[in-house]
Amino acid sequence: MVSHLRIEPRWLRVPDFVRGFRSVPPLADHYLETRDTRCIDLRPCESAILAQMKPKGRYNIGVARRHGVSIVEDTSERGLADFQAIYEETAARQGMEAKPPDYFETLLALACPDNHASLFFAEYQGERLATALVLYFGPRATYFYGGSRTLNRHVMAPYLMHFEIMLKAKARGHERYDLWGIAPPNQPDHPWQNFSAFKAKFGGEEVHLVPTLDLVFDAGAYDRYMAIENSF
Repeated sequence: MVSHLRIEPRWLRVPDFVRGFRSVPPLADHYLETRDTRCIDLRPCESAILAQMKPKGRYNIGVARRHGVSIVEDTSERGLADFQAIYEETAARQGMEAKPPDYFETLLALACPDNHASLFFAEYQGERLATALVLYFGPRATYFYGGSRTLNRHVMAPYLMHFEIMLKAKARGHERYDLWGIAPPNQPDHPWQNFSAFKAKFGGEEVHLVPTLDLVFDAGAYDRYMAIENSF
């Protein structure tokens, strides 16, 4: 017997025809997909995309350019290893649990052959300072995971990296750059506030999707499942 059906649709509100589902609160370890994000409209011209950013965002992009930061793509074994190292360093610094290497190995093995994913790096004086795993699907390019090193933070490498990703996504025909994950509204102490402030400098708009929804078929089995899920 199936205990429940879980959906995480990209709806801004639950349609009237959807009945019987219950909202699922976010779990302590953020197992559920984020329902709050920030999206940048890529349809305007390059100068307009830059102009709609916050002044500090535009300034930091200029700083990175003046320092000679370069942006490269690399999905080779070396690229994956460099991504994992920077990602794990960032997760540790922010007190978050990092996903294991085989998670990203599997993801890239599935998505890269069809050109649905890429790894980006911001380089400065031979060092890779920031990275981003970007997924492409339909009209949206999504910054899925990534991070940055504390080394040479003054060159503002992550800012130029994300701007160049936007331009690459726009050239591919995508209409939005989804920064995938910000702190929920009205939660100033949320652990995601630091990187939410970083993402806000790129402008765009906040998008708040409906919560994760469960349709329960077997209440007893569902309660046991939720107890186990929340125990991890």
